[in-house]
Order: sequence, then C-alpha cells, then structure tokens
Amino acid sequence: MIFKIKSHTGLSLKKLSPWLLLILIIVALGGCHKRDDKKVTYLVTSDATEVALQYRDRTGLLQKIVLQPAGGQEEWRYSFVAEQGDIVYLSGKYEEGLATLKLMITVDGKVYKQAQSTGDTIRYVTVSGVVPYD
Repeated sequence: MIFKIKSHTGLSLKKLSPWLLLILIIVALGGCHKRDDKKVTYLVTSDATEVALQYRDRTGLLQKIVLQPAGGQEEWRYSFVAEQGDIVYLSGKYEEGLATLKLMITVDGKVYKQAQSTGDTIRYVTVSGVVPYD
C-alpha cells in the first residue's frame, strides 16, 4: 500500500514565522513589570552597651558593625534606595541580660518588618524579606 502525502497550500511555516515571532515578542514584553524604586530604612534601638549588627547594604553586600551606645537608649539608622523585589536583611545580638533590642525595616516610611528582644542573649533578632511590589 502506498500513501500519498498532500500538502496544504493555504498556510506555510514561512508565512507564519513573522506573525509567530510578533506574538512571542508581545507575550514576552507583557510579562515584564517595571520595578519602582523604594526608600528602605533600617532602624535599630537598644539600651545595651554593645550591639553586634549585620545588614544587607545598598549594593547587596552583608555588612557587620558593632554599636557602642554612649549610655541610655541609642538609635542607629541606615537608608538607601532599592528596587521592588530586592532583598532586605537586618540582624542583631547583644550580651547584656537586662537589655532590649528592637529592629525595624521601613519601606517608603511605612513599617515593613520589625522584631524585638528583651533579656535574650542567646538568639539573634532578625528581620528580613523582599521590598514589596505595590
């Protein structure tokens, strides 16, 4: 038995290629979202005599610093501009049993994440996430 293959003369791959390419480009561009810049602020308050901090900076690198408050309630801030979807990270630890440590991340002036510890010298206090999309 011999089979004959018929070709369709109406549509060909050559005729479809430019249209198919155009459709793929439109779908690809439609899936892209513009990422807006947001002002991120890390805020640390503590009455400990020494606080070890780690935070992700504006370039994405992990920075380590030690705060040594001059007595009383100390406040430390770090602000930068980030894009939506960027990672934010702030972590701290203290050694004094009666001290308090509060960490907060704000995005465009609104509290995004916060955590607090009083008298816990074993665990790190950590807040992290990604800069939210509107």
